[in-house]
Amino acid sequence: MTPEEKKEYAREWYQKNREERREYARRYKKEHYDKYLESQRRYYENHREKVIAKSSAYHKAHREQNREACRRYRAKKKLEKLLAMKEEKLRREAGYFKPKKESPIVGGKTFRLDTCPVCGSREVGRIGNKSYFCRSCFREITQHKIYFYDKEGIRRLES
Repeated sequence: MTPEEKKEYAREWYQKNREERREYARRYKKEHYDKYLESQRRYYENHREKVIAKSSAYHKAHREQNREACRRYRAKKKLEKLLAMKEEKLRREAGYFKPKKESPIVGGKTFRLDTCPVCGSREVGRIGNKSYFCRSCFREITQHKIYFYDKEGIRRLES
C-alpha cells in the first residue's frame, strides 16, 4: 500500500466509525472527569482542617498588612481633603476664584467673581462680558477697573 492509499483508507474508516468514536470519547471524558471530581472531594474531606488552618493563617498574617495599607490610604485622602479645603479658604478670603496667572482686576485671561473684592459681599451679579455689579456697595467691577455710582447715578472711576 502506498502512503496515499493508507491515508484514503484511514479517512474512509474514520468516516464510517465517526459517531462511535465520538461517543467513546464522551464516555471516557465523563468517567474520568467524575473520578477527578471524586478525588478532589475526598481530598478536601480528608484535609479539610489543614486547608482551613492554612487559609486562616494566611489571612491572619496579611491582616495587619492590609490594615496598614487602608490606614495609609485614608490618611492620604484626608490630607488631600484638607489641602483642598485650605485652597478653597484662600480663594474665599481673596474674594474671587483666583485665575491661573494674574488677579482679575490687574488683568488675566480668566475673570470670575464670587464675592465683591471691595466689601466682601456675596451679592455679586454678572452684567456683561467680564463685568460684575455688587448690590451691597453699588460698585461695578470690570477686569481692569472698579467703578462706583454717585448720588446722581453717574458712573465714576474709583481711585
